[in-house]
Amino acid sequence: MDLSKDHHFNSCFWTANWNFDVLRALRSGVPLPGRSRDKIVYCWKLAPNKIVPLKTENCFVSKNANNVTVFHDQALEMIRQLAAEKKVVTNDVDEQSTGLVYSIENLFTDMEDLYRPTLLEVIRTGRIDDRKTKTMLCFFLFTQSLRNPTTWDYLKTSYTNADENEDEGMGVLKMFVDVHRSMETHEQVMNAIMPFLSVKWLLYKTDRFLFPLSDHALLMTAGKMIIPLAPDMLLEVLTKEPNSVDAPPCLYQLKLSYGKYRLFRQVTRMSAENELVFGAGRFFYRSFFDYHFRRRSQ
Repeated sequence: MDLSKDHHFNSCFWTANWNFDVLRALRSGVPLPGRSRDKIVYCWKLAPNKIVPLKTENCFVSKNANNVTVFHDQALEMIRQLAAEKKVVTNDVDEQSTGLVYSIENLFTDMEDLYRPTLLEVIRTGRIDDRKTKTMLCFFLFTQSLRNPTTWDYLKTSYTNADENEDEGMGVLKMFVDVHRSMETHEQVMNAIMPFLSVKWLLYKTDRFLFPLSDHALLMTAGKMIIPLAPDMLLEVLTKEPNSVDAPPCLYQLKLSYGKYRLFRQVTRMSAENELVFGAGRFFYRSFFDYHFRRRSQ
């Protein structure tokens, strides 16, 4: 098995829906041929302040974010055990190994396989009408909250700093093992997604393409999580408002108030670090980020 070195914290199949031809084809019931990784979107690189057309495989990439190399004999037995359980990818693990490469990417691939059909169906239909659909989308939300570069880097730093006598590789290795083990049982998985599943959801659908996809796509604000599912579809999770058992899984809004759109813009431009993806060159509005650039230059 080849070791993956490019890790997409926003999945290519999801990002591809910011190519309007891909989105329209999905909704027509006749998806475009070819790989999602090869679809072209327009990416705003914030640091050089440039708009460039890119394949989705070149957007939202972290290099080696989910791999770690360790050189410690004490790690050998733990890695061999996890490899035997098919929970890790390892290369040439033996008694003579001095360097062992551990990858957690397969965990995210497995989770992506769970929610991918549901997410695409919701983007196609604009409907979240049953508990199964909502549950599958919870895996998506949980994955995005975990794969977020800020969260991932914070976890790595926390584990690395936990023992000053231990090097960075072993700290990251322990973090990867703990993340794997936290997802081993149905009970653990349900505990992870319950904060998303048990609260009210609102889905906003517009007749225009308004929502770019950020490198911090899951936007956090007071009592809410906001995420654009598509260029014309915004999901709001009301984290402090429980949803009763007999209530619909999701409510729908066909109109987006100016206040809601303003909130989305504010949180997006405060959260974005390196890049945002829009649907086409004409979809870029400088006013969306003028304040963002002015604030950074002060």
